[in-house]
Amino acid sequence: MLQFINLSLSFGGQELFRNLNWHVRKGERIGLVGPNGAGKTTLFRLIVGQLEPDAGSVQRGRESTIGYLPQEGITITGRALFTEARSALPQLTEIQRELAAIHDALERQDVGGEEHDELLARYGDLQHRFEELGGFRADAEVAKVLTGLGFHESQFEQPTETFSGGWQMRLALAKLLLQQPDILLLDEPTSALDPAGRRTVRELLEQLRRRGHSVRRAV
Repeated sequence: MLQFINLSLSFGGQELFRNLNWHVRKGERIGLVGPNGAGKTTLFRLIVGQLEPDAGSVQRGRESTIGYLPQEGITITGRALFTEARSALPQLTEIQRELAAIHDALERQDVGGEEHDELLARYGDLQHRFEELGGFRADAEVAKVLTGLGFHESQFEQPTETFSGGWQMRLALAKLLLQQPDILLLDEPTSALDPAGRRTVRELLEQLRRRGHSVRRAV
């Protein structure tokens, strides 16, 4: 899924990595432990392509998806909390939009014959795909993740910009957990969480592991 080949990187004369070789396999859970300045965050930024190495390469699986939660610098604005969290499931939203459009088309009097049959077939395919993706459970799953990370249901319609930095990080983490990327990079994810929030993260990460996703965490 992810491989470092002879990776080298220096900053300001300080050598962080030299000829680093590492292979991350499907389903692995890896903890990066080290003092500040050891290069944990830099390694994550190399993985997601925010930095380029001085030498060597980072090889990512062609079909692999990567999710990254940085330590800081996240600001989410413009939508209500629940709507923002659910935006982590764009495929479901797009399917719902197309289903609604087909429903409207089928109700029009000018649709008939072959076009009507094609729309019905497409509608059935989309409903099946929506069910496969867990669409009928999506809202409940979003609510579960948000409440597990400490948000209250009374806050679901609250604008995201009204939440402080720590809660913004929780929202970003919620979206990543809902997206279920193949590789999940968490840079000190529990620093802004209470014990209940940490338990929720552990439970959700365990679910990801059982589904074959890889998780890397810097502490």
